Amino acid sequence: MQLSSIPENVPIYIWVSENAHEHTALLFTMYLLREQKINISIIDTAKLYRELYKKKAKRYVPVFSGEIIEEELQTIYKYSQENKQILSDIERKHFEKEWLDLSNNFATLRIWENGEIKVVAENYYDDFIIEKAKKLIGKKKGFLMCARLVGEVYGHILQYIGDSFLEYRVRKLIEKGIFEYKGSLEAMRYYSIKFKKCSSGGKH
Repeated sequence: MQLSSIPENVPIYIWVSENAHEHTALLFTMYLLREQKINISIIDTAKLYRELYKKKAKRYVPVFSGEIIEEELQTIYKYSQENKQILSDIERKHFEKEWLDLSNNFATLRIWENGEIKVVAENYYDDFIIEKAKKLIGKKKGFLMCARLVGEVYGHILQYIGDSFLEYRVRKLIEKGIFEYKGSLEAMRYYSIKFKKCSSGGKH
């Protein structure tokens, strides 16, 4: 394994932000490194963004590290090196235990809530998807491009969840008879949806 071949004198920086995706990766990485006597530091991009870019952070803090532009990431990295905090053995053991607890839960969807990973049912966002579809379709009652709906939901959930998962839930709502579609289900850009008149979601 490549991780086990990392020299002990090489420090490791793990980037993480306030989302379940990156924190899951953090926990898994910490578990894989559990036997390594290496100095590990965490770069909490959301926390440091608030400290270093106070004015911008009042309006918006990036949900995931990849949202931050290169120049700002460089500043965050430099600041982290100058104010390095190496994880203690107790902190590392805590992360390892968190991973073991999380890996024993086989739920499909994880979200970030109140500073921690929360496991929820995979239909957690179904009502929100339906609500956004109602607003986008409005009185026209016509078909709506699936990609448009997914983009709308993605832009408002304030979670780092892949658009492929949201489209998967749209397909599940089609299977349940909430939506009907036209086009090809090959990809979200190839089909449109609208509410079925006889759906249990009510008259749309």
